[in-house]
Amino acid sequence: MYPQANIDEEIIKIKTLAVGGRRMTKSVFNQVIPLSPFDSELTFTGDKVIGYVYEQQSRWLLFIKDGQLRKYILDNILQLINVGKSTKYKDFQSLADRLRFGHLQTNFDHEDDWNKERKFATESYSEETWGKILNRIDKAKSFIAFLDDRQIFISA
Repeated sequence: MYPQANIDEEIIKIKTLAVGGRRMTKSVFNQVIPLSPFDSELTFTGDKVIGYVYEQQSRWLLFIKDGQLRKYILDNILQLINVGKSTKYKDFQSLADRLRFGHLQTNFDHEDDWNKERKFATESYSEETWGKILNRIDKAKSFIAFLDDRQIFISA
């Protein structure tokens, strides 16, 4: 029913990261300082992407910034790529705040709780602003696709 791999014939590459000539361990990973590698336009500002680690139900980006190893949780970026016509304004604005998009001019009064709860994000911004948001979503999709084959495994 399902294709089965013959273990003797399959070659699987597992990428590990060496720090100071030794494999990165979970203990070392936990000590890496978190830092956002993106500006408000979602442009990568780090020096080099190393890859990502899947740890505790989240993907963590490992990258170099100013010669230092840093990490960044990709949960918000992964949520951004799922923003669409059915995304409510309130949910999108919360995500935009976490991603530090800065002020995005809306089409309604910010004190209007009814609109915050019921309006869709696509209805809440001008075409120009929504176009900028879509550009950021495209950047997020491209970045996640770039990471697709760059998973790194760390030792326990």
